[in-house]
Amino acid sequence: MSKKINTLAGLRKSAQTKDDIVKHPAHYTKGIEMWEYAHSQGLDFFEGNIIKYVTRWRHKNGMEDLLKAKQYLDKLIKNNSKNQFPSILSLGNYAYISSINKLIMNIKTPKDLAIAARKQGKTTISYSQINMYKNCPLQWKLTYVDRIRDFEPSMFLVFGTAMHEVLQTYLDKMYKESIVNADKLDLHKQLSDTMKLEYKKAVDEQGGKHFSFSEEINDFYNDGVQIIDEFKRRRGAYFSKKNTELLGVEIPILCPVEGSDKIMVMGFVDLICQRLL
Repeated sequence: MSKKINTLAGLRKSAQTKDDIVKHPAHYTKGIEMWEYAHSQGLDFFEGNIIKYVTRWRHKNGMEDLLKAKQYLDKLIKNNSKNQFPSILSLGNYAYISSINKLIMNIKTPKDLAIAARKQGKTTISYSQINMYKNCPLQWKLTYVDRIRDFEPSMFLVFGTAMHEVLQTYLDKMYKESIVNADKLDLHKQLSDTMKLEYKKAVDEQGGKHFSFSEEINDFYNDGVQIIDEFKRRRGAYFSKKNTELLGVEIPILCPVEGSDKIMVMGFVDLICQRLL
């Protein structure tokens, strides 16, 4: 009788051991179990396997598990790469847009970018178009479909263009040469000259019709001087040269619209820097 009891106990112990191997393997008993973690985080098949193999590699199959994890990671990246923002490898006014797999050269204006896209059979839309459509679909139709354009220049546009160019000049000089050389630039004079140039261009486009007056222009200029001086004082908090490389300024981009391979959102990235490790 005693021998029979011992035999039953041994069978139970053996069954329990096998059950532990299935439900609670040694390499997964360092905390929360893998399947519980994957379920709680809503991980998919690929993500779950990546975590599984990375978690157990030291205690089970070593490098084999790491290679399996890498295989699932590569598949996850491949499956999701088509939904990501296109990568940009750029320098100066050259930009490689992976989404259209072409080298876009010397693109300086939205018109140039739209022409380059059309040559590849793409239709472009801009942020301003999207914003206009959201605010007033009728205005969008009249402007972009019926081509009834009523452009009204303003000092805000003149000032914004000039300020943009001034700060871009400073940062370009800083990253390509030095902070000392950038600080030597007469940004106040550049602002004044650029505002005058942009204002004259806008007036000429309107057939010589002025849209501002000297007092307003001076007010904008004085505001710009304060912005420039404050920017230079606080520059270090936002733009550092330490372990940083300038990749480009005013980089053209084309980003595919979800659900279409023919429509691209176009725009320009003001500044792209790369942090060096």
